Amino acid sequence: PDSTYTTTKPSRAGSYTVRATVAATSNYNGNTCTANFTIAQKEVPLTWGTITWTYDKTAHSTTCTAGSLVSGDTCTVNLTGNSITNAGTTTVTASSLSNSNYKLPSSKTRTLTVNARTVTLSWGTLSWTYDKTAHSTTCTAGNVCSGDTCTVTLTGNSITNAGTATVTASSLSNSNYALPSSKTNTLTINAR
Repeated sequence: PDSTYTTTKPSRAGSYTVRATVAATSNYNGNTCTANFTIAQKEVPLTWGTITWTYDKTAHSTTCTAGSLVSGDTCTVNLTGNSITNAGTTTVTASSLSNSNYKLPSSKTRTLTVNARTVTLSWGTLSWTYDKTAHSTTCTAGNVCSGDTCTVTLTGNSITNAGTATVTASSLSNSNYALPSSKTNTLTINAR
């Protein structure tokens, strides 16, 4: 027997050569022939975990599981780019598998998304009696994570004469936060 060959059947993905030997008989000559064959890697489907969150000042990552495994096999999916903290998006990629009998599908990326956190608005004084001076209000953002700062920029925030004016919360200083749909208020100067 040639030590290059074995009687053990291959079971793992890879390329192999099989050899068949027929012994000579009184009627036939003996012969040996070989053939090459391949056990292809099995493509796995990927099941992804949570990929969307609301900003909360913590780092988020997803999970990814390989499916359709042969009974008894294990196969861990290794991920790259799997972390996001601030509002926005990033791409996570299934980069490799722990079991060489399996291969990744062509679609192996997902987009991680952290949505901006919607603030509440607390308005200051909105009504005065005419006194010939310009008046303006204040506006403070609530629902802000501990340690974060988020300043509200106002437009139209001045009134002097008797009447009304609309003040608008136009932007926030921190891009991890978003304004609510209701972001205007009315300034009022009452006649003296």
